Amino acid sequence: MVLVCDHCHFLFSSAAQPEQCPDCGKMAVRAATEEEVREFEQNNQERSPWEIVHVPDFGQAVMNRPDYFTFDLPISAFDLPDDIVMEVSVDYTRSEEQPIYLANVWARVKDSDSKHFLFSPAIPADEDAARCIVEYLNEDDKFKRLMECFALDVARSFE
Repeated sequence: MVLVCDHCHFLFSSAAQPEQCPDCGKMAVRAATEEEVREFEQNNQERSPWEIVHVPDFGQAVMNRPDYFTFDLPISAFDLPDDIVMEVSVDYTRSEEQPIYLANVWARVKDSDSKHFLFSPAIPADEDAARCIVEYLNEDDKFKRLMECFALDVARSFE
């Protein structure tokens, strides 16, 4: 399927629709219109395979240095009978415009090689960022639902 980012207008193809643009990282991805699909196909026919690969201009990138923490969560917390431990990791930064933490929450089976992106909450800030974020996640229904789905997928993969 052909997709486009409404923020940077990057056209790309993917088997599944990601939430974030692979070029600018904004949450502005949507299915391309028929006209945009034609433009994408025409551009790709005129290019060599090596030109199709789009590399962001890192010379213009703004470096972010988020803070980071992890915590372990046993799969049994979701009433699943197993000894698997999941690692939840959170990278975050405090917004310059508002008193909030902008966070990215990830999950993986502890010590595995890849992580699964869960979501990006905006969390009201206070002095102790890690405590504030964990308390928010403990009360957030979306986090609970996403973690439960992830835990079920993990449990199925170990059957």
